[in-house]
Amino acid sequence: MTFPTAATRTLVFLSTCVFLAMASCADEANEPASDDAGSDATQAQTSDEQAMAPLDFESAEPAEEHVATSTKRGTIAALPPLSVESFLPRADVQEFIPDTPLDIAPLPGQRVGADYNALRYSPREANAFGIALQVWRTDTPEAARERVETMREQFLNTAELSESSHSDAAFTSERAGIRTIVFPSAERSYAFALSCGLDHCRNWRPLIKLSETIASRQ
Repeated sequence: MTFPTAATRTLVFLSTCVFLAMASCADEANEPASDDAGSDATQAQTSDEQAMAPLDFESAEPAEEHVATSTKRGTIAALPPLSVESFLPRADVQEFIPDTPLDIAPLPGQRVGADYNALRYSPREANAFGIALQVWRTDTPEAARERVETMREQFLNTAELSESSHSDAAFTSERAGIRTIVFPSAERSYAFALSCGLDHCRNWRPLIKLSETIASRQ
């Protein structure tokens, strides 16, 4: 009888077609997005690559200013890290810690990005913490103030900051030989945490004065 043979051939043919179709789909899924594949495909592939990239906690140097552009169609280059040196230039720290060269040292912690960065100046000839500044950029001055109030829960041994030009949201913290003042910008959308080792901050007043200068910078 030929009917079973014909049926068998039909099933084999259909199975082969399904297998080839599945293999073709898998190949297309594994191929990188082509230039004319559109922005959605390229952005999806870029997002996957960024998700697998290791976090960078060691970049504490001030960001180089550059325009966020890309020559590849359908993609947007990542924004540069937030610049910190404009708020705390080396000259200010050198005046605060005179007579010793300063090195830029890492400040591990939060991931560096367009809305956060940190910078630490460490005395070269002494095993000291030096001075560090963390900066968060928010959408509005009100959001910066709220950010400072929220961070109060993250610091130990906090106290109100009196006798300063800062808003009442500002506070101080002291832990493991490091003194910190957390405060919002006077008029802009930034929140700051200025830290100093006890070797150079036995008195709070110079650190408070430096924080007021940072908060007033435009």
